[in-house]
Amino acid sequence: MSGLSAQVRATAFAVAILSSIAAQATPITIDSNFQGFVNQNGGQNPTTPLPQNGNNTFTGFEQGLHYNSWANFDLGGVSGTVMSAELRIFSTLSRPQPPGTYLVNVNDVSQTSLNSLLAGNASQAIYQDLGNLNDQGNPDATQDTYAAPDLGDNLLVGVLVELSDEAVNDINDAILSQMKKAESQSHNFGVGFTNVTLNDPENISCGSCFPPGPGVFTNGSLLVHQPAELILSISSEGQVPEPGTLALLGTALGGLAWFRRRLI
Repeated sequence: MSGLSAQVRATAFAVAILSSIAAQATPITIDSNFQGFVNQNGGQNPTTPLPQNGNNTFTGFEQGLHYNSWANFDLGGVSGTVMSAELRIFSTLSRPQPPGTYLVNVNDVSQTSLNSLLAGNASQAIYQDLGNLNDQGNPDATQDTYAAPDLGDNLLVGVLVELSDEAVNDINDAILSQMKKAESQSHNFGVGFTNVTLNDPENISCGSCFPPGPGVFTNGSLLVHQPAELILSISSEGQVPEPGTLALLGTALGGLAWFRRRLI
């Protein structure tokens, strides 16, 4: 009986090791290669690769105009299945501003809008897309909000935000399209930022301020253009397990075989 119990334990151990191998995931970090802002009239700042100037990401309200911002991530060369995704945002409050933090939505961006932004062809429609707004300026229920963090002065350490399942699905779609070469520039994944706090007219307290009024630079500041980081957990299915894991599996299987021989 004790031999049978030991065999059961050895079997359970071997199954656990196999499950551990199957569950292994490899984290990778991708810096944003382009970022910027778009105002409600469709004006945008120059689109230049980071870390060059021209990549301010002011998100808020200034001189009667709302601003949404965006960041792009190049997924070229990424393969496998993304299991989870996080976004590290290095934000800075603009001055002057109301005290505290701002609620900022992280939104999906259509591929058409993203291609236009990268080409420097922003528009009012793209501003609305970045903020998940419809033609009337109201929230568009057909678009996804990936996350809704409170942002403040976090330029040095950043704010780590877990992205939704919808974001993970969109990232995997971009990777799959890239592998199939199904569409141009499909290896790009973009996010839009809109300042929920300052999109409420009741909370606008400095509409005539210049330099920028109340708002937040979602990635960096006027002088420091810090790229956002996309952190992906990639399934390691099909990869070779670490040697230490193989050694544990060999020990478990060897023990299982020894107990089976004793029972015969």
